[in-house]
Amino acid sequence: MREPNPTESAAIISGRPAAWPGWRLLLLAALAAGAWLRVQQFPDQVLLDDEWHAVHQLLAGKGPAELFLTFGTADYSIPLGLLYGLEMRWFGLSELAMRWPMLLAGLATLGLFTAFAWRRFAPPIAVLFAGLLALSPMLIVYGYTARPYALT
Repeated sequence: MREPNPTESAAIISGRPAAWPGWRLLLLAALAAGAWLRVQQFPDQVLLDDEWHAVHQLLAGKGPAELFLTFGTADYSIPLGLLYGLEMRWFGLSELAMRWPMLLAGLATLGLFTAFAWRRFAPPIAVLFAGLLALSPMLIVYGYTARPYALT
């Protein structure tokens, strides 16, 4: 029995040289499905529970220094509270304006994590990973809610 050539072993593990060209299409289909699932209900959501804590702080007239230095009487994300304060001053705060950072982070996660998997693993594994990431109910919901923990 002959010893495998190190180049052949690397090709078998990575799957790159003999990769089926359809893997890229499947990967793009998974990314498109994931993006569609995250965007399709984006305008239909309403703010509930935790999303209101920062709004209450802004409605109470708290400025950036107060938002930065204290939590007030309710938990809210200081960076998001500051962002909402800027949005309120620049063009008015709306539900869509409060949720865009989470949508952007959800889409970025889908694209960047999939790109990492594509570079590190064989195409079938990367496509499976992209598909599971695209269809993850928790990540889809966190992609369009304004709750601070959705970013983490």
